Amino acid sequence: MSRVFATMCLMIAVELTACTAPEKKTADSTAAIPATRADTPHEPPTPAVVAAPPAVHTSPPVTVHSAWAVTDSGAGVLRIGMTRDQLALDLHAAVPKHTRADSGCAYLAIAGIPAGFRTMWVAATLARIDIGDKKLATDRGAKIGDKQSKIESLYRGRLSAMPAKYDPRGKYLVVRPVPPADSSRRIVFETDINTKVTRYRVGREPEVEWVEGCS
Repeated sequence: MSRVFATMCLMIAVELTACTAPEKKTADSTAAIPATRADTPHEPPTPAVVAAPPAVHTSPPVTVHSAWAVTDSGAGVLRIGMTRDQLALDLHAAVPKHTRADSGCAYLAIAGIPAGFRTMWVAATLARIDIGDKKLATDRGAKIGDKQSKIESLYRGRLSAMPAKYDPRGKYLVVRPVPPADSSRRIVFETDINTKVTRYRVGREPEVEWVEGCS
């Protein structure tokens, strides 16, 4: 009886092994199948790194840090278009009155400003400043004695040249303001045969263009 029982148990064990083996094989086969593209989470492509072009460094215009640096609007407390009363308040000093400048044109001597400035007054307002001292520069660094090439470099894109009235070998270098500044303002540099600045002026049109000044 025990022999029969042992034989039966052996047969049952063999049958159970035959049933479970395919299932294990199926499970193992499923695990080995790689994930498809649909199963894989979508990741955006990594953008290519593009090297930035080398920076181009340009030298900024020379800036003169001076209270009397000349601009296309004037110099210091001298502002083109101001009245003599306004200048007297700014200088805290008396300014000549009752002169030809009241209704016409005159150069007035003003105490308290650099000696190299000559102020032209027309109809009681400041129309122009003539600069005759090489120590007095513009806010860009232009001054008497500079070459035309330097003026052109400092005021690139804003400058036009024309022959001088009394010296065809010289030139007038006319600088226009940058918008939105008053478009009637000008800086005029006069050069000689050696293309050097001999003097310059700043003012409004038409007075800044008067070659003989108030004459």
